[in-house]
Amino acid sequence: MALDYYRYHHTDTYENDLKNNNNFLKNNVSICSYGETGYEQYYHDIEGFWRLLYLGYDNIAEDINISDYYGDNEDYPLWNKQVILDPASLLFWFDFFDDEGSEIEQFSIKAIGDRSENKKDDNVRAIIYKDTPDIVFVPINHGEEMIAQFQDGYKIYKDVDESIISTLSLSFKQKTAHDVIDTLLY
Repeated sequence: MALDYYRYHHTDTYENDLKNNNNFLKNNVSICSYGETGYEQYYHDIEGFWRLLYLGYDNIAEDINISDYYGDNEDYPLWNKQVILDPASLLFWFDFFDDEGSEIEQFSIKAIGDRSENKKDDNVRAIIYKDTPDIVFVPINHGEEMIAQFQDGYKIYKDVDESIISTLSLSFKQKTAHDVIDTLLY
């Protein structure tokens, strides 16, 4: 989309071509009646960082390590493996919200326009963290009385050697950019 926009948006037939080629329907109602996505103001960032998330055949460059991406026949074809395995390590993230019919629709870009906000927060340490799994390690000889303390929903590993448990440590998650964005949004 960004490449087409930059290549053709200045032509005399652009708006007409855009409308004819991008008139998608949702429940028999046009969602791009004018062909615009509403994300045109973000195309510069998307174009600059998209290859860090997704490996299109037109963006293979010398500095890209193809082994960092899923292959064509894998579960997430051509996506950077870090998007799935370690999203906290990503340099760039672009989130789409389906605001139609929600309480935040009144604040959508369509309703109020683009409202850029730059926020510097030295306490942000990651883009996003993966959810922590609900796992309980039960040491040998501590079975039923320890398990009884936990509600349903936990995955219980019984009779785990104490030497393995002693290698685990508690840690806390620091503030993420996703947390800050959610706070600003809500």
